[in-house]
Amino acid sequence: MKTIILFLSCLLTYNVCANEVQREARAWHMKATAKQVKHEYIEAIRLFKIASELGNPSASHNIGVMYFHGMGAVLQDYKLAAKWYQKAAEQGFPASNLASMYSNGQGVIQSDTKAYIWSALSDRKNSPSNTTNRIAKKLSPLEIKEADKEVEKLYNKIYGKK
Repeated sequence: MKTIILFLSCLLTYNVCANEVQREARAWHMKATAKQVKHEYIEAIRLFKIASELGNPSASHNIGVMYFHGMGAVLQDYKLAAKWYQKAAEQGFPASNLASMYSNGQGVIQSDTKAYIWSALSDRKNSPSNTTNRIAKKLSPLEIKEADKEVEKLYNKIYGKK
């Protein structure tokens, strides 16, 4: 009985801490968004990075967007955009932008297989798109089978077994 009470106490404490971290991450994200709206892009990236490190996938994605497009003093850098899009995807953000970068070879070595993997992962978690089917036409059935195994692994790693 003591073990169960201790376990439940630890679980409750973990949930409270996790919720606090999420609240803090959202607060940093909101501060960063305010800076972004004011076109203070360097400060926005600094604040988005804090939110990202606290686990906010939208913050990671926003950094990727800023590097992809090049905003103000933030120079366009496809490699950094891909890095941040991947971090966002690994935190649970839809990976369609990363899939597009692999499809087009922007900031990464062009790979239809990786484009398919990230697009299929995004489709699996969100609403399906025609992009995955378009990319699949460039792959062999064996490549699709192997890629689907990787999608399954990534899905379980990011979202947990469902």
